[in-house]
Amino acid sequence: FFLKNPCSAAGLTPVTAAESTPNLEVFEGASTGNVKTRLSTASLSAGADNFAIGVMSTENDWRTETSTASSGYRFVKVDGVHPEAGDVANARVQAANGAYAFHMELKNFVRTAPAKTAFENAVVGQITSALSAPPTAASCNVFPRGLTLSPLGGSICTVGTQVTKATVQGNNCSPVLLTQ
Repeated sequence: FFLKNPCSAAGLTPVTAAESTPNLEVFEGASTGNVKTRLSTASLSAGADNFAIGVMSTENDWRTETSTASSGYRFVKVDGVHPEAGDVANARVQAANGAYAFHMELKNFVRTAPAKTAFENAVVGQITSALSAPPTAASCNVFPRGLTLSPLGGSICTVGTQVTKATVQGNNCSPVLLTQ
């Protein structure tokens, strides 16, 4: 998203861990917990020149972290829009209305070949059904922080709150398109 790589032939190549120097450290972790800890370590360490950038979803909330070792991160504005603006509790309104462009669109992939087992077939079907339309409108109230539903998936949730008015049509290299 930020380097336009691999989305553009003119995109920049990200640095790798092998290119780390004393002034620039590249770290790739295996979980969101790694990102939280590395960002918090950088922000809490001595010196004013300690900066770090990382990527994690807004379903995380630094306000509810139980340890200062993993609560030193904050989300940043993109094109002047903060992802939590007007919706600190759920952190989804800016993405849902198409204003916050750094919002990944999840897509549910369904196996085209026959399922290996009846259990797999049942589970994939249930997941697909649950993602495309929550069983009741009440389900929209407990939808996890930071996540939105795509209008292309269909939903009974209120458009603009839980159901995004925007889509990248399953391609995170595409610009955000408003659908409503």
